[in-house]
Formats: sequence, structure tokens, C-alpha cells
Amino acid sequence: MNKKTWIIFIAVVVVVFAGLVVWSQRNRIDVSKVDHTKVTTSETAEQQHAGLADNTLGSKQPKLTLIEYGDYSCPGCANFDGILRSVMQEDKYKNNVQYVFRHFPITTIHPNSRAAAAYAEAAGLQGKYWPMHHKLFSTYRTWLGVSSSERDKLFTSYAKELGLNTDQLAKDITSDKINRKITHDQQVGKQNGVSGTPSFFLNGKSLGADKVEDANALRQVLDKAIADAK
Repeated sequence: MNKKTWIIFIAVVVVVFAGLVVWSQRNRIDVSKVDHTKVTTSETAEQQHAGLADNTLGSKQPKLTLIEYGDYSCPGCANFDGILRSVMQEDKYKNNVQYVFRHFPITTIHPNSRAAAAYAEAAGLQGKYWPMHHKLFSTYRTWLGVSSSERDKLFTSYAKELGLNTDQLAKDITSDKINRKITHDQQVGKQNGVSGTPSFFLNGKSLGADKVEDANALRQVLDKAIADAK
């Protein structure tokens, strides 16, 4: 290899390396200074480094904030979604409790979970986050182990059922804003000790999943916390 060829080779290596560094940093978000309120209250778009607000249900001026870190492929998370929907229909809870769902996809065992989070957030940009959220949980066994192409077909069919603009959805699921939102949720979770799903925080304090394993158990936990908050 002559000198000119070596120079070209080295230049290519440098460019490729620089590209890899940029790519690896693209979705990193500095959470080294995350304060405790991030597991106590929901975040607005302005507070989020990612630029997308937390997804919330219930009271806008809550006595309690229940935050879940979840994975759309997680059986326990899917089970809790049904429990939560039942309980949050009751006035006592929807008037006093704000529920926040944050993404914590564990792709090492659930390869389709991050894509599911992206579809949910993309649906949210069209005002349909919660319908897509519930749809993904209610159907997770259908798409849990399918290929990425089959998964996308299924998720797009759900979007059509919900009346979404699927062309816009296809653009949004790969957007930097949505990718950063998912990364932000996961990194904040890790910063606060989350390592699996579902993981819960009630007014900033860790709450074991075994404490909310059915609707009555969740009611008991919330009733006590509401009484203590008075």
C-alpha cells in the first residue's frame, strides 16, 4: 500500500470513527443533575430535555402522583393497565390522583418494546396517546415475538383503527423528538434506581408492584395516601 493509499485509508477511518461518536451521542441526555421532583411530579414539555411532556391521566392538581416506569411487552405492566383503567374511572381517584406513564423498554428481552413506545408517542402527537397506549397493552401477546416488519404492520393497523394519519405517524416514529423522549424517560428511571418493570413511585417514594397487584390493593394504597395528604 503506497503513501497516498495509506492517507486515504486513515482519512476514511477518521471520518467513520467521528460518525460513530456522533451517532452514539445522538440520543444521550445528561441526567447527572436530575432532582428528586422528577419522580414526584409530572414534567411539562419545557421541563423535559426531550421537549415532550409526560403522559398523564387524572387530576391536574393532584394530591398524589403515581408514576410508573413500564414496558409495553411486560405482562405485569399490561395487567396493571387494566387495573388502573378501572380504578381511575372512579371520581375519588381521578379527582385526587395523577398517573404518569414513563417508558422503560427492556429491549434485551423485549425487542419490540421500544418501537411500541415510539408508536404510542407518535399517536400522542395526534392526540391519541392513551388510546394507543391501551391498545398496545391489550394486544401485546399478538406482537410480542413477531418480526419488525410484521410488528409495524400491526401497529399501523391499530393506528388506522384509531383514526390516525398513518403517513404522519410513519414520519414521527423515527423523529429525534420521540426518540429523545423515550431515552429521557429511561435514563431518569435508571438515575432513580429503576432496573425492571413495572416500577412505581407514589409521591416520590418507591412502591412495590406487589402492593398494587389488583384493583382493591391499589384502592387501599391510594386511600391511605389521600388520607395522609389531608
